[in-house]
Amino acid sequence: MLDAAVPGQLDSLRTVIVAGEAVPARVPELHQERVPTAELANEYGVTEATVWSSLYRCPPDQVPHPLPIGTPIPGTELRLLDDALDRSPAGTTGELAIAGAGVSRGYLARPALTAERFVPDPFGPPGSRMYLTGDLARLVADGNLLLVGRRDEQIKLRGFRIEPQEIEAAIVGRPDVREAAVVVVADGAGEPHLGAYLVPAGTGPLDLAALRDALRDALPEYMVPTGYLVLDDLPRTPNGKVDRGCLPPMDLAVHVARAEYAGASGEAEAVLLDIWQELFQMPSISVHDDFFALGGHSLLALHLLSRIEDLFGLELPLQALFEAPTVRALATLVAGALPDQPHPSATAHEPGERATE
Repeated sequence: MLDAAVPGQLDSLRTVIVAGEAVPARVPELHQERVPTAELANEYGVTEATVWSSLYRCPPDQVPHPLPIGTPIPGTELRLLDDALDRSPAGTTGELAIAGAGVSRGYLARPALTAERFVPDPFGPPGSRMYLTGDLARLVADGNLLLVGRRDEQIKLRGFRIEPQEIEAAIVGRPDVREAAVVVVADGAGEPHLGAYLVPAGTGPLDLAALRDALRDALPEYMVPTGYLVLDDLPRTPNGKVDRGCLPPMDLAVHVARAEYAGASGEAEAVLLDIWQELFQMPSISVHDDFFALGGHSLLALHLLSRIEDLFGLELPLQALFEAPTVRALATLVAGALPDQPHPSATAHEPGERATE
């Protein structure tokens, strides 16, 4: 409506309510730009609890990113629960449960599913029940609830539990990205990584390296995607939701935030470059490519440091890779640590020859 309306066509609006799906970042901004006299309200709810259960009134002067779902409506209680259905500690993510007068009796003729999702409410009066939504949320500082994902979409990657919607919210918080979907993708060796599918907000090309740098400032390293694929639009189901199963394949040898190519200059760089190409199974790595941008993680870092110890006789701490995450920077660090050493040991292979364990 905001894109299609001609100037002045929406001036009669006094209240606009959005519900049913997470609100894209650009919608509140466009609303305040084009119909600033109308109040914008974000409602959250599910059919199992009489359609809506919470309300957030968007302030007219500043739009938060992402948009909270607010606080419970009268007669409703919202609880954040851990896996044992105890209250989640303050500030942590938990499953959102709905209790109160709006909770329905269950699913018609489906007793097993009813028993799974409509459970006894240990915090309410005797005999009361609450509905487990499957949505994950946390309480923010101003007392509003913020949705961060779904239990069935939660990703567990190298021991970390990751909510894709948290990453997607950080991505679409940038003005040059309109939509994003984050899923697990595999590299050439079958190792899992995070891949981000992006829809630009404008017509110009996206600066993927700048996007990744911004995400590294906003998110923990394990939540920063490795791969980035730009699409004209995200595939959708018939009811308009993003169809993650229909996203095109992502080749991590191609769709990573790469630096401009530069070859090795010097023996140390050549040896390190060969190690990186062996570890990542990726050709044409630049000496300026970032180890973590290519999909490096702590386990792979340990392999890299082990190879450096084998070839250079130098034991480096893991922190060294964070301080020198490119081949060139790492080669400089190695050379500085071994100022009087000859070239790498004879076990090093010739340039272009594949290293073997």
